Amino acid sequence: MDRFVAKLVPSTTPPPQPKWETIPVDGAERDGFEFRICRGYLSKTQADELFAHLDTLEFDEEKIRGFVAHRKTAMFGNKGLLYNYSGRTQVLREWTEPLASLKERINDELAVTKSFEVNAALVNFYPGLHAGIGWHTDNTSKDLVPNSTIFSLSLGCQRTFQVRRNDDEERVIEFALPHGSLLAMSGTSQQFTKHHVPKSTSKKLENGKRYNITFRASIERDV
Repeated sequence: MDRFVAKLVPSTTPPPQPKWETIPVDGAERDGFEFRICRGYLSKTQADELFAHLDTLEFDEEKIRGFVAHRKTAMFGNKGLLYNYSGRTQVLREWTEPLASLKERINDELAVTKSFEVNAALVNFYPGLHAGIGWHTDNTSKDLVPNSTIFSLSLGCQRTFQVRRNDDEERVIEFALPHGSLLAMSGTSQQFTKHHVPKSTSKKLENGKRYNITFRASIERDV
């Protein structure tokens, strides 16, 4: 009896597009900004592999007003790029291959206006639930392209993200940042709002280890 052998034909069906959700913030449309989140931007396998890669990197101590913070940081960027962060000008580390690949994917898929391209990334390492970051804006550096989108990727322990308007500090919007999710903060979001990741005392989370990568569009200057 002849056997039937199935032929593998390359699929012509395009891969599913990431699903984005808009986070409602009062006055966002009027003031020209938007918060959007894609909870499954990376598959679990992709997110796990990137998490393992970040585990191999070295991180710098972060000092705030002279005190050493619980979180640690590392900054990457295009060759020769300078970035003013935390009160000092830094020459950024060269991209690792996984981070460079993710940067290109974000530029290809998301920086659709081509008015800017992400060319730098700040990686935050949170070793446990005791590590958080207070209310702040990412618009503190004069090196950022004005009103460019900041893309924030979360890896590891799911944490809560909170955002509030500068003119209404009582109204706080919060949502979860799961493993592999990507948050996009666009337009004038850094001018009209602040955000933070509070410390957590949850006993349901066995391992609070987390990485956060914020991809930014920095103005390129001569070194």
